[in-house]
Amino acid sequence: MNKVTVYGFEGSTYVRTVLMTCIEKEVEYQLEGFDFGSARHLGLHPFMKMPAANIDGNTWYETLAITSLIDDLTGTHLQPKNPTQKATMLKWISSSIDDLYPVFVTPLLGDDAPSVESINDISKVLVLLDNDIQSCDYFLSGEPITLADLFLYPMLHLTSSKVPDFGAMTADLPGIKAWLALMDERDCVIKTVPPMA
Repeated sequence: MNKVTVYGFEGSTYVRTVLMTCIEKEVEYQLEGFDFGSARHLGLHPFMKMPAANIDGNTWYETLAITSLIDDLTGTHLQPKNPTQKATMLKWISSSIDDLYPVFVTPLLGDDAPSVESINDISKVLVLLDNDIQSCDYFLSGEPITLADLFLYPMLHLTSSKVPDFGAMTADLPGIKAWLALMDERDCVIKTVPPMA
């Protein structure tokens, strides 16, 4: 695989997921920005989101498609072959996109402090997430790392950097604390810390 060009901005959690995937797979990449809402943006992503990526001469959009392709083209190890384990990974990815992003990221995108309602929602979801992490013996538990970890981590990292009480909120959540500690040590995390964090 030639160098992957990733189109987007460092602060995007989904862009970070793609960059983390490249690092885990030891794929060389470059990050290229664009003017948001421009004709260039529309040409990269018909729904004007991010990221998009050029992989071996073809442009792709949607983070799951991009990360799955990078993994498949370089000898899959971020996606389990066992059907049950793969379904569990996909469940976590789908939950991250559909359920967790609106709680952990969307309310925190502006410059305003998070609302009391947002903090309450985050707290409730953290407890649910912690329960699932503790009951899960092969995902979101450090090894083997999967695409599910790479989707969730940037979201929780953004939340931890924007919510002042995040440490207190997770103090009694051993599953999340242990998982974050394991993830924090990985090169893919260390090398992709966005400027705002």
